Amino acid sequence: AAVNQFIRELDAFSLPMDSLLQEGCGTDNERFFVGPPMQYPGMTAEFYHDWGLDFMKKNKTIDLELLNSNMSRPDSHEDFGRFELPKEFVEDLLKQVISETMEKAKDGMPEGLEAVMKLVLDNPILDWRNMIRRFFGSSMQVGRYRTPMRPNRRYDDQPGWKNDYAAKLVVVVDTSGSIIEEEFNAFFSEIDEVTRVTDSRVWLVQVDETVQSVMKYGKGMWRDLKLMGRGETDLQPAVDYAQEKLRPEGLLLFTDGFTDLPTISRRALFVLPKSHNPEFVQEAKSIYGRSSVVFLK
Repeated sequence: AAVNQFIRELDAFSLPMDSLLQEGCGTDNERFFVGPPMQYPGMTAEFYHDWGLDFMKKNKTIDLELLNSNMSRPDSHEDFGRFELPKEFVEDLLKQVISETMEKAKDGMPEGLEAVMKLVLDNPILDWRNMIRRFFGSSMQVGRYRTPMRPNRRYDDQPGWKNDYAAKLVVVVDTSGSIIEEEFNAFFSEIDEVTRVTDSRVWLVQVDETVQSVMKYGKGMWRDLKLMGRGETDLQPAVDYAQEKLRPEGLLLFTDGFTDLPTISRRALFVLPKSHNPEFVQEAKSIYGRSSVVFLK
């Protein structure tokens, strides 16, 4: 907040710090940024840190017991970097960084360097299964909410806290196009595996021209799933319903792309079958980034 307010490009997309703390929300630092509280512009980072802690204490939006524990814990970086990363993860991350660099550079990149970077991007190394798992993993949020059913052992005048470790994600399935049964099976098998590992809460929304069905998804349910619709395609009604009613951390859209690109204000990943609309792919990459689209293989 202390820095963003003085950078015009970031300040234009900043949300007030007090509003974010009141709602219990964060920013992705890609499309939305944190700005200073409405009544305290131009202050230092130290001021906003202390003000934020005081705000959360007064509004009882923070676990005081956990806060005191974290504040007294020594800050150590001894174990930083002492872990192994899978080769596929490193390759995926490298491609994402290259893609984001090209997006930011636009026309200011030397031709020779641009040719090399395009060569890397045009030879896909992104595995669709890895991308889905990364999408689920990066959307995970540890939720905490107050409940009078759980007493606070340290502060008698406050209700206790209960943890909610599951993320809420919406899977939007386009039932109108040319996606074959084998591709549906492969897609949902991976969704099953990810939900088993992450214990994520997943809602399934079927859509063609309108929303056909909304259901809370559970492991293995796809085997008995009755695909509805099979008419024309419009993904926007499903996206609007998900964002307004379900309020997910992210949307995973399974479509052949023979439709208009929807407007999405949350994190999104488009999964497309072998037979897809290349124009949809190009538009999605230009708006949501190159790593927002992955293909079944």
